[in-house]
Amino acid sequence: MLGILISFLAVATATGETPIAHPQTKEIQLKEGVIQGTGESFSKSDSSFFFYSFRGIPYAAPPVGELRFKDPQPPLPWSGTRQSLTPPPCPQMSLEAFLRNGDFEVTGDEDCLYLHVYTPRPFEVAQLPVMVYIHGGAFTLGDADNLGGSPKPLLTKNIVLVSIQYRLGSLGFLSTGDSVLPGNLGLKDQTAALKWVQENILKFGGDPNRVTIFGESAGAASVHYQILTPQSKGLFHRAIMQSGNSLNLWAFRDDHAERALSMAKSFKCPGTEDSSADSNQLLECFMKKSPMELVLESLKDTVMSLPFYMVPRTDGDYLPANPAQMLREGIYNQVDIMTGLCQNEGASFISMYLMNDTVAKDILANFESNGPKLLSLDNQNDKMYLTRRAFYHYLGDIDISFKSADRFQKLISDALMNVAHDEVTIQHARDAAYGKKTFRYELQHRGQSSYQDLYNVSTGHNDEWVAHADDLIFLFDSLYGITPISRADDLFLQEIMIDLWTNFAITGNPTPNMNLGFRWDAMNSTEDMRYLSLTPVPVMKDDNRADVRKFWRDLPLKQNKLLFPEMFF
Repeated sequence: MLGILISFLAVATATGETPIAHPQTKEIQLKEGVIQGTGESFSKSDSSFFFYSFRGIPYAAPPVGELRFKDPQPPLPWSGTRQSLTPPPCPQMSLEAFLRNGDFEVTGDEDCLYLHVYTPRPFEVAQLPVMVYIHGGAFTLGDADNLGGSPKPLLTKNIVLVSIQYRLGSLGFLSTGDSVLPGNLGLKDQTAALKWVQENILKFGGDPNRVTIFGESAGAASVHYQILTPQSKGLFHRAIMQSGNSLNLWAFRDDHAERALSMAKSFKCPGTEDSSADSNQLLECFMKKSPMELVLESLKDTVMSLPFYMVPRTDGDYLPANPAQMLREGIYNQVDIMTGLCQNEGASFISMYLMNDTVAKDILANFESNGPKLLSLDNQNDKMYLTRRAFYHYLGDIDISFKSADRFQKLISDALMNVAHDEVTIQHARDAAYGKKTFRYELQHRGQSSYQDLYNVSTGHNDEWVAHADDLIFLFDSLYGITPISRADDLFLQEIMIDLWTNFAITGNPTPNMNLGFRWDAMNSTEDMRYLSLTPVPVMKDDNRADVRKFWRDLPLKQNKLLFPEMFF
């Protein structure tokens, strides 16, 4: 009845317009069937907001049975009206169990290719800018809700927000190194979701010609892979990368065939005892394994989950060449880019290593094996030389302890995050010649809450380090159970960051005018390494890592040989 369908909530808009009544539900006809969204209201900063939540929309067919290890297929039709729901995450390690006692437990379901759409105006005439969020989690964990998070801070602006799930771990990135099982399925899922957005978002009030993709950590690396792959050309127009890209040492590997064979031997697959099995036999064996077996097997031989084995690779099709080569040669989709870091990226990693006293001791006792894994250098030529070179440069010794925590944090930050961030922005700065801008930032404000709080250990720097993923705390609420921000300076910075992120999605420029009282300058050359310092008083700052880049650029890393061949040949 009409009385049930209509909610007479007097919701005032942020601009002070006359309160209006909103229907409690909204139905949208898609090609596959009818999806019903639910109206939600909330208050923030003495203003009230209303949006419709369409959750659990399938953007591809369930990748189960014969579709396991296959490219994503079109979504299946449904009858009747599909209600909003919270879908299961893709099979993955339980973060809760890992943080609780270091255990590797598996949760999730293979039927997981769903997305959420949040919109204030689900009408075609609205044509609002669209932001598509790709979650992080080392390509091995996470979901469209950031494990319990809420997108409400972003929904204070007139945007349409989409959050997607994609296949993770072995189910998303296992490869035999050839056409039998080429891998990159998680990335292909993301591309399928972006195609769904192009085909459907107008019905939700979104503008398919103003799509910004953004993500953090592995989600940011995923964003960069969407920039690189020719299969995503035209599917988005701007990109935001938060603490991640394809040049991160943890985000790309070229030894998938060896890893697949190692997994097959562990599973005792037929033909592996005498190495006579071919790729088809390996695939047949993998098809018979449970999601739990596949997830757990991919986590073996790691040190506190490093290195990440199940990550993207060059397959000659979806990813035509090594990311470093594609960047050097300018073979990618040129779009406006906003990208940045947190000031102490390595903080959470340090806490993770030190939260169990036996972990650091074991790393040092088996340094020949564990050292390169810590820095994701295990797949490099002369890995031990590179590892020792880095440790002696930063710490003066082979040491992992509380007394070396600050120096070790800097090593991890530079090795796993900072240098790749700088090199990628240098490459993309050349796109200014084609009218595309690159904006750099660094979060340098330590908020009341931090991802470092997840680890029950004091490093002596807990109240000062700005840890990996801390920028997410200002964009979403209740991520991973972290207490939402409430301190006045945090809330003020949150308002600034929400404006910057959404301004970029709307115009391609985070400060299109002086309404925020400062200007965020884009890079004007490959030498312009200035960045916006994100604090309650944002200012542009000069390059602070020239010496760091020189140290890492001079090392004979595989990607350096592709980016700077003149230095090594």
